[in-house]
Amino acid sequence: MQDEQNFKKKISQGASFIIRITDRKNDTWQGSITWTDRGVTKYFRSSLELIKLMDSAVQAAAPEAGYKVTDKGKENIRRIKTERRSSI
Repeated sequence: MQDEQNFKKKISQGASFIIRITDRKNDTWQGSITWTDRGVTKYFRSSLELIKLMDSAVQAAAPEAGYKVTDKGKENIRRIKTERRSSI
């Protein structure tokens, strides 16, 4: 439990974002995301792309915090996408 709390604390310190939603077309968001700790700004064209950018930033911060990121999160995203497609 202590390791999990330390992990969350270290990850949250390395992944602070400013998200600017500039438009909303095709039932999704467009805008920019700035990773405040690094001063990196990227643009996104959909909500999914925004989440992927945030995920990649968190994964980039994990090794710096001394943790290894597994593929379990990627598997969960694939599962969710498959479930959404089958429900449509």
